[in-house]
Amino acid sequence: MPKNLQEKIFEKLFTEAEIAKLNSKDMQAYEESLKVYWDNYSVLATAKKEGKEDGINEEKASIAKRFKEKGIDVQIIVETTGLTQKQIDKL
Repeated sequence: MPKNLQEKIFEKLFTEAEIAKLNSKDMQAYEESLKVYWDNYSVLATAKKEGKEDGINEEKASIAKRFKEKGIDVQIIVETTGLTQKQIDKL
């Protein structure tokens, strides 16, 4: 690629042109690799989201448990942590 065309938009254009000229077998392999990439990306994004939610819920439970041990009113713990009274009673 010529030096003056090495901007991001031109790089993308050249990449698209390379893909467009693939034969049918290579195009099928390329499309399959994209599918695998996006499947893996989705799995990772979901795992991160679920992990983050789990961590937040564990922290809420930890805070609620400490509040409960200090004798803080359960209704205040509910309002502060967002946990239900049933969840707090189990701690």
